[in-house]
Amino acid sequence: MSSVSAATTPDFGPKRRERGLFASAMVRYAHNRVAVAALLIVVVLVAMAVFAPILRPEGYDNQVYSQAWQFPSRAHPMGTDPYGRDMLTRVIYGARVSLSVALVVNLAAFLIGAPIGAAAGWFGGAVDFGLMRVVDVTSAFPTLLFAILMLAILGSGLVNIYIALSVTSWIAVARLVRAQVLSLREQDYVLAARALGASNRQIITNHLIPNSLTPVIVALTLGIPAAIMGEAGLSFLGIGVNSPTPSWGKMLNQYLPYVQSHWYLSFFPGVMIALAMYAFTLMGDGLQDALDPTAK
Repeated sequence: MSSVSAATTPDFGPKRRERGLFASAMVRYAHNRVAVAALLIVVVLVAMAVFAPILRPEGYDNQVYSQAWQFPSRAHPMGTDPYGRDMLTRVIYGARVSLSVALVVNLAAFLIGAPIGAAAGWFGGAVDFGLMRVVDVTSAFPTLLFAILMLAILGSGLVNIYIALSVTSWIAVARLVRAQVLSLREQDYVLAARALGASNRQIITNHLIPNSLTPVIVALTLGIPAAIMGEAGLSFLGIGVNSPTPSWGKMLNQYLPYVQSHWYLSFFPGVMIALAMYAFTLMGDGLQDALDPTAK
């Protein structure tokens, strides 16, 4: 009797292993062709910045006056500037400035904004009121004008650009984390951690901030184009990086008087700014769709 029962018992086979949140998000991202193309462009830009000394070992300030004012050719695909410097080399090294600013500014935004937002959402009351009023006052200043004011005080230079753009970059992250913490602090696992005697610091760092990362990652990705544009704008105004360090925005400003006679000098740096901003924006949009738990 038992053998018959065993023989007639349906065998459904091994159970299908469900994907985790990250794996499912990566599968959804991989199906977004536009986002994948944007990611490839970002990878190329990052590789170009990291390996610039290998790609162009002659350096960005190598002046050969006999080769000045050359239009794009096989020897110089992006031409040369008034000092005989290769424009392709300067564009490649310019990527290091733009991408480093994007990385540092958004890292500062997370390190400053996440703790402030988590503290405001977790403690509430007077702490929430005080921190959010600081956020409101800071956000009242236009970002670019505030950065110009900071650079007028600190002076130009790459490190000062980091500081000037980081002062207001954390606001959006703080608001996002606060909103997430307000919705998470009554969850069962948070209440269980409190019942087990976990401190406020442990709950915030081990539970609340990690579970708030999905919208924060998207916000930081979309904040990269803003940082690139901010650096380009400051350098275009002449208060960015110091010469002879190349920057896409600085090259636009430096070569603007020659735009009618030598179009390539401003064209290629402008294209790189647009390409970087467009690629990071599309990558952020794709990441937002991929990390959406309701996405099908």
